[in-house]
Amino acid sequence: MSATKFTPRSTSGWIGILVILLLLTEQTGLATALFASALPKLGGHFQTPHIVWVLSITTLVGSIVTPLAGRLADLYGKKRILVALSAIATVGSIISATASSWEAMLFGRALSGVSMAFLPLGYSLIQDIFPERLRSIAIAASTNGLGLITVVGPLIAGVMIDTLGVMSIFWPMVLLSLAGMILMILFVPETTVRAKGSADWFGAVLLGAGLGGILYALDMAPSWGWASNKTLIFSAAGLVLIGAWVAWERVCSAPLVDIRVLTNPVVLKLMLAAASAMTVIPGIASIFPLMLMTPPSLGIGYGLGVNATQVAFHTLLGGSLLVLGGLWVGATSHRIQPAVHIAIGGICLVAASVFFACLHSSSWHYVIAYGLMGLGGMILAACPILIVTVVPAEFRGVCAALLGATTSVAGTLGTQLTFSIIGTEMVSFSDGFPIYRSAGFTMAFSILAVIALIAIVAGVSLGKPHGAERTLSSASPVP
Repeated sequence: MSATKFTPRSTSGWIGILVILLLLTEQTGLATALFASALPKLGGHFQTPHIVWVLSITTLVGSIVTPLAGRLADLYGKKRILVALSAIATVGSIISATASSWEAMLFGRALSGVSMAFLPLGYSLIQDIFPERLRSIAIAASTNGLGLITVVGPLIAGVMIDTLGVMSIFWPMVLLSLAGMILMILFVPETTVRAKGSADWFGAVLLGAGLGGILYALDMAPSWGWASNKTLIFSAAGLVLIGAWVAWERVCSAPLVDIRVLTNPVVLKLMLAAASAMTVIPGIASIFPLMLMTPPSLGIGYGLGVNATQVAFHTLLGGSLLVLGGLWVGATSHRIQPAVHIAIGGICLVAASVFFACLHSSSWHYVIAYGLMGLGGMILAACPILIVTVVPAEFRGVCAALLGATTSVAGTLGTQLTFSIIGTEMVSFSDGFPIYRSAGFTMAFSILAVIALIAIVAGVSLGKPHGAERTLSSASPVP
């Protein structure tokens, strides 16, 4: 591995490079923030009850591409891979923006899934090329930028949907990807850091096929029947393929994710807490706009008939508390154990889910419940801090990669699971909206509350994990 060489450059020049990288890294947050509010109208536009795939196929591809792209970036250069991925994402967003069929929409969204790799690759490139005096500031600026997207993303999407139509929301992604690609080529230096070895293409295929089988079974279960032969076959096939992937990753010389670190109980509990949070938060966020935008005249126990812009105002408190909760975790982590933050976040997610299950008929119900969900997001800030705190330096990279893969997969499964549950209570379409019975939402939120309990248990059981570093070192799960 060669040493990194920094090109002499003024501070303003490095700020300019950071802005260019932000054009790409912000798309990780926009992938959900822009499109969650569009799901109801996209479902009506394409007349499909399977609209959740607009989000699921993007995060599914992202969960597979991200570790693979990280490995390719180590082998061939982070700038080179970012440029290639931005070109693919640009094409994908153009296809989605101009799609005249549901199949074309899904194909475009699948290509756009590569944008989920922008954020970790952007951080890695900053680590390699920025001078040490600016490195931490640059990474912090990227983090704060994502927080801002959480707040303003739904508002941007709402205004565009209400004024320009639902298909318009894909064009900002086209512009961001295209501008980022061109400016990257012209102004951003390439890292000289290179690794040796190969990429785990076979592992990527196994993981993608396994997750795809499970997601497809979840999506079709409401119409096939949860105990039907088709549902069971696709589910079993997906589980078998994921089992084969786990076995392969344990023997592969350059795995997508080295899962042997899960032999450490602290790491395992962190993964469970993060997976719990990332199942519940996207699960709630994905059906939140659908509930709000459903016309109240239908008399089905939920829905305010608001437009997409008004949905954004209902998410404002939750988005703000998500950002503030993360900042609070960072500011107090030296006084309060991150395990405590995880337990508090789990309590907030349980409270949000129970609140939604019982109350969803008035505007303030949605605002309060979404606010509680935002506070629960502190788990996502606490888990990386614990990784840095308790994991030896030589294992932090693999643990961070495993944490990222875990949250991506959990987010995909959470969204798909939630829509599958409410899909069992689907009635019909009304004015372009898929209509579900209120019982479906109550059931979904109740199940999410149970899943959120896992985060509480994980946080409480973590306690003060001072011995985790010694345990991981002595276990030596990574060669």
